[in-house]
Parts: sequence; C-alpha cells; structure tokens
Amino acid sequence: MKRTLAGLFLTLAALPALPQSSDQYYQHPNQRQSPEPLLSRYGQVSTQEQWYIGLEGFSRTDQNNLDQTFDGLVSTEPTTRTGWGALAGWVYRERWAVEGGYAHSAIHNNLQISNGSNPFKFHFDNDKHGFVLRGKRVLRFTGRHTPEQPVRSSSGRRAGLWLGAGLWLIPNSGRSVSKMAFKGYQSQGRFTRQDTLYLTTDTQISPKLTGLAELSAEFIVPVSRRAEFSLFLRRHWGLGNSITTNMAYTVNSNPTQLATLQGSGTGWSFGLSFRYIYGIRYDVKNRTAVDRIREDP
Repeated sequence: MKRTLAGLFLTLAALPALPQSSDQYYQHPNQRQSPEPLLSRYGQVSTQEQWYIGLEGFSRTDQNNLDQTFDGLVSTEPTTRTGWGALAGWVYRERWAVEGGYAHSAIHNNLQISNGSNPFKFHFDNDKHGFVLRGKRVLRFTGRHTPEQPVRSSSGRRAGLWLGAGLWLIPNSGRSVSKMAFKGYQSQGRFTRQDTLYLTTDTQISPKLTGLAELSAEFIVPVSRRAEFSLFLRRHWGLGNSITTNMAYTVNSNPTQLATLQGSGTGWSFGLSFRYIYGIRYDVKNRTAVDRIREDP
C-alpha cells in the first residue's frame, strides 16, 4: 500500500512538467512564452474559440409615449440614467460571437405637470431587471493580417468593429408605483369665475413579461492576452409597455378626459465593457512543423 501511494504521489508531482518543453521548464515563470508566439513559430496558428466573462457600465436614455397633454397641462421628455450589467460569451474564429447576461437598468416614465415657470417633475422606474441574449459579427479589424502572420500581437488578437443584434426579456412585477392627486384653479377673465382643475395619476408596472429588440455597434480593443475593453452604442425598441401612468383630468363638472403615459424602453445606450477571457482554443494548421521542434538547431 505504501509503495502504491508513493508511486501515485510521484506521478502527480511530475504531471505539471509534462506539457512543457525542456527549455521552458527551467526558465523563470516571468520569462516563459505564452502559447501564441511559441506555436506560431512552428505553425500557422489561429484562435478557434474563446470564452469570456465581463462587466459593463452604461448610460441609457428612454423615450416615453404620451397620447394627450390636456392643452399643455402635462408633458414628458427623455430620461437618462446609468446602469450596469454582467455577461458571459463565446467567440468563434474571431468572426462570430454570442453572449448573454443580466442588466440592472430601469425603464422610465417622466411626467411633467405645468405650474407656471416651475413645472412639477416626476420620474417613475420599473423593476430595473433585464436578461439579454445577443449575437455579434465582426465588420472590420484594424491592423494587417496575412496567413503567414496569423498571430498579430502579444495578445494574439486584433482590435475590431463588431455589429450585433439582440433580444431583451423584461420581467415585470405588476406592482403599483405611485398614485397622486392635484387640485388647481384657473381664471379665464376678470369678470368670470375661476375654473377648478382636478388631475389624478396612477402609475403601475406591467404584470406581463415585456421585451426589447436591440441593434448595436461595438469597438473591441485587446489590452492583454486575457483582457479586453470595448466601447458600445446600442439602439433599443420596446416590445410592450413595462410601466404605464394613467391620468384623469376634469375641469369643474365637465366630462373627464383621460391620458396615458407609457414607457417601453425605446431609446439609446452608450457604455464601456471590460472582459476577461478565461478559455482559448487554438487551431494549428501546419502541425508537421510542430513535430520538428526537436530538430531545430
């Protein structure tokens, strides 16, 4: 039993040295070469697959839809807020990519109620949760590329512009966000009585699942063999209303008028992403050259 354990221990101790060539094994760890320059010396190397995880931060601008202003009493404008996300992705041959993840980002309603020169402004948010799946295709790389030099830099990758399309799923809770009531007075003339104005609002998050369609442009810059940054611009179109504000407006005893303010998520976002590449698979086309490594002088 002792001999068996001793043999097993010696075998496990020798395993880390097996994948390394003799010249690299006796080098200091900081002097050892990364796989790309070593393999490209003996063959034509390209990146077959990559797996990554990342974080992103962005600024997002939403546009609302208001179907009635009550003669200018209520209005809306785009709302800009920040958000963040976490994602994981897969890249195939540096041409195609698929990624998915979670985004903590709100869809907004921006309601303004006229009060002379200082209108009342109210911002309402949905639950701020979103799940996204997008595909991307490289449009253009920067720098030169030839079959004789498949590894372009110490990172093994090139900066490039990618175009993408995606779909968001927005889970909604159906909860009530806010209910408000306003009362005001308005004089039509010196010798006429004042009009009494009543306005009530009820803001609710949708009880149903909604979504977003997305188109994106992204410029990715490798900063090391395992890390890269990107700048992105995305356009979103809402698929269903995630947050709705219903309003009722009455002047004196006249019939009540109704209006609806809806937030679907339609708008733009701009941000920065950082990714860590935790897995890379290479494709060595000229394997016969690798077999002759020991014959090099």
